[in-house]
Amino acid sequence: MVFEIITVIVIPCIVGLLKKIKLPTKVAPIAALVVAVLIVGGAKFLGVELGIENIIDLVVKALGIAGTSVLGYDVVKKLTS
Repeated sequence: MVFEIITVIVIPCIVGLLKKIKLPTKVAPIAALVVAVLIVGGAKFLGVELGIENIIDLVVKALGIAGTSVLGYDVVKKLTS
């Protein structure tokens, strides 16, 4: 549970940095998904217990984390603007 919370916080930061180095805004959700897959895959490789048994589980978990982080970022951005 803590891993997911930290990941949801880290992904918008990484995507924000990518935007600063000229990543088009339209590509940001795809970049968030790629970053989530890399983070979840890397954590699984390093031995973090995530309940992932196969590649489909990894993609579904990454989709959930990326979706949550993108939605959360958009909501916070709209509330603070």
